[in-house]
Amino acid sequence: MSIRNAISAFAHRGARRGTAATFLLYSALLTTALLLLAAWIAPEARAADVETLGYWLRSSPKYEPALDPSLWTTLALADVFACFTLGLAGFVLAPAMVAAAVANERRAGTLDQLRTTPMSPLGLACGLVVGVPARLYLLCAGPALLHVVAAFATPLPMASCLQSLVVIVVGTAASCVIGLCVALAPRQESGGTFAALGVAALLGLAAFLAGAFAGDRHMVAWSYLHPAGALDAVMLAQKGLWRRMVVGAWGGGSLESYRYVGTLALVPFASVAASLVFGVVSLRAACRKLESPQLPLFSKPQAVTLFVLAAAAMVTPMWGARTDVDIDGTAVYALSMFMLPVLVVVGLFSTPTFEAWAVAVRRGQRLGWSADDASAHRAVWMMEGLWSAFLFVLLSRHWMHSMNGDETLALVWAAALAMSLPVYFLFASTKYSTVAARWAFGVAVGAHLLCQVIALAIVRGHEVRGFSGTFVTLAAIAGVAVPVWTAWRQRVLRVRTLAR
Repeated sequence: MSIRNAISAFAHRGARRGTAATFLLYSALLTTALLLLAAWIAPEARAADVETLGYWLRSSPKYEPALDPSLWTTLALADVFACFTLGLAGFVLAPAMVAAAVANERRAGTLDQLRTTPMSPLGLACGLVVGVPARLYLLCAGPALLHVVAAFATPLPMASCLQSLVVIVVGTAASCVIGLCVALAPRQESGGTFAALGVAALLGLAAFLAGAFAGDRHMVAWSYLHPAGALDAVMLAQKGLWRRMVVGAWGGGSLESYRYVGTLALVPFASVAASLVFGVVSLRAACRKLESPQLPLFSKPQAVTLFVLAAAAMVTPMWGARTDVDIDGTAVYALSMFMLPVLVVVGLFSTPTFEAWAVAVRRGQRLGWSADDASAHRAVWMMEGLWSAFLFVLLSRHWMHSMNGDETLALVWAAALAMSLPVYFLFASTKYSTVAARWAFGVAVGAHLLCQVIALAIVRGHEVRGFSGTFVTLAAIAGVAVPVWTAWRQRVLRVRTLAR
């Protein structure tokens, strides 16, 4: 079955005659509602700007705010609402729909039946990503048309309109692939509502942060990490109502910086490239899981590739800002904290299940680091080694800056803590068979890691005395005892597996 037929099959699943026309009608009603809302708000906002401008001209002519009441037009404000609607639908709702649909298919057992059809894994993945949210895409047709019309009737250039549409389309596809991977990753189906809410919360929070980054001249280089940040950057780059609403009456000073404006212009291109790269790698992982559900979501090479791409995406903006930012140990620890969830996700979802691990143990063969049945220890250590190399190059001449005894101890402690992570991945995947048990173990390990991070911060802050010193001592004991106990329990499980 071709990809086109697969998309059509999922799009028409459960639909009746005239469903497409019905959703197009809903789209027209949504567009009308956006226009009416804008027509209600725009005159009031324009009058408020006129009043504010007149007040400052009368009282303090030297401090005239950068206000242009003529920007408050019905079509311009409706365009802002339309872009927000498109971003919400594409970056949050559509991925949640995909995750919920896949989780429901797994619970009903129909996903296993779909694997037996002539449909290829790529066709099945495309059907889920494009076909499942097809009605939502129809609902977005009206706001998209309104955005195009606004490009002709407002100061928004057509080039910016095209950029924003490309960002929305590519970002939506990549976000839906992420939703597909999240729903396929768990060993057992955990509920469509839970998967949908998790995906919506994750992508919604990332969209909020990236949008906030786009409006800050120090953080704008990182706004490309989510397509919502790129959409914000496209609209901020133009002098229009979007910029007025984001930066306010007094916040346009940063827009006079050529470096900030230049970075805004590069963000959408970087975002589209990042979405394509991460989307393709994630789509390959989803196809692998659809084809062989007994395998982990990521192969070891895929996990390393995703981690390297994420590390490069995180480090590259800071590399470009080295002339303005002094990259010291604090920045390195902060970056490492951002990369820790990435390492946990790719490491955990490249760890084999108990069945695959037990078969490999009973065979007694020495497996390579990239084998699906092998533990993720060597792959995770490889990722950590690559991240250390990134940081070494990034720090450059600041590597030995202020490297006193406490800094050295904190560095060794952090390295040992990082190397113990795959022990927990393998134990969680092979020891516990239920979702609740794995979540409980994960929460316990998370609390342990949080205590270790707090102890590291105390050591780096040279505050090891009194109660803080006692806490650091207890955390150091736990930092050795917990991974040793986990590794010993893993060995016991291995011995029992061989005895069966």
